[in-house]
Amino acid sequence: MRLLISTLVGLAALAAAGAGSAGPAAVETRACTPREISVNIQILGDRNYGWRLGRYSAIPPRTTAIAVWSNAGPAATDGVAAYAWVTRTRSVFSSTLCSSGRAFRSPTGTLSAPVRVQDRWFFGRKFTCVSTGRIAVEIRDVTGGKRITVRVQRTGKLLAVGEVKPGGGWLRGSTSCRDSDR
Repeated sequence: MRLLISTLVGLAALAAAGAGSAGPAAVETRACTPREISVNIQILGDRNYGWRLGRYSAIPPRTTAIAVWSNAGPAATDGVAAYAWVTRTRSVFSSTLCSSGRAFRSPTGTLSAPVRVQDRWFFGRKFTCVSTGRIAVEIRDVTGGKRITVRVQRTGKLLAVGEVKPGGGWLRGSTSCRDSDR
């Protein structure tokens, strides 16, 4: 009888462990203090051709990436202060510029149409947001890739949202941010 009960308990535990969510659920949020008055949120099909980010070798080449960064970084990164960046399979937060924190959730602001890129494209788009103060960057696993959301920490104002999945990605920036292809 004990053997039967322990077998049933073991099977129930295995079934419960396997019955978890089929989709990705990992979410990580950090609050970052910009080094400059402006913050850039940029999508690139290949960082080798991205203004300033071409020299930031931490992001892999020939791979779609979304980066949140500003100038005024250390000489070791050619002046790039990278707060966070994502590719389809990887996400990185700066351990020196960001700490644990969340943003107030406000209603979605007005966003641009999605800018789409593919891996290895000599193309990208950058949204430059001025006078944001501290920002909150959330990176969430989605099926096949990563989603990044950038908000002003104090107000929750949405600055950008984008995704990177196999072969490419998209980014939508706030209409209050300056939009450029360099």
